[in-house]
Amino acid sequence: DDVLASGSLISAEEAVRRVLILENPGLPGQASITQSLYAGLQLILPGEIAPSHRHTQSALRFIVEGRGAYTAVNGERTTMHPGDFIITPSWTWHDHGNAETVDGGEPVVWLDGLDIPLLRFLDAGFAENYPSATQPVTRPEGDSMARYGHNMAP
Repeated sequence: DDVLASGSLISAEEAVRRVLILENPGLPGQASITQSLYAGLQLILPGEIAPSHRHTQSALRFIVEGRGAYTAVNGERTTMHPGDFIITPSWTWHDHGNAETVDGGEPVVWLDGLDIPLLRFLDAGFAENYPSATQPVTRPEGDSMARYGHNMAP
């Protein structure tokens, strides 16, 4: 699997975000799947942290495989499981990590979707790195689901 192989070819520090970009063959060289959407498969290995940052692009994550990783969005850390759908609104701090466990943990892969091409067209792409690798956790896990997830099936 090319995604898992990328983990031995490039470190998290070198890549910041280790993502295999999906590109529509009808849009060569544009790093996008449509005129307005970007997609890629992101890998995070046990013990790695993808540093906290924020950007004007909105993002979604669909967890494909693996267990043990988390994403933190605006102070709320959420454990990721296969099949989870997680959104990251525009200009919210977010970081990802994969905790090592007693058995070493496992790689986690998710599908990233962002509106990068749209914001590029609007010349509205901005980003900022957080001063440290992770943001402070200020809300309990499940806070967003309790506030906004009424009437949603698990």
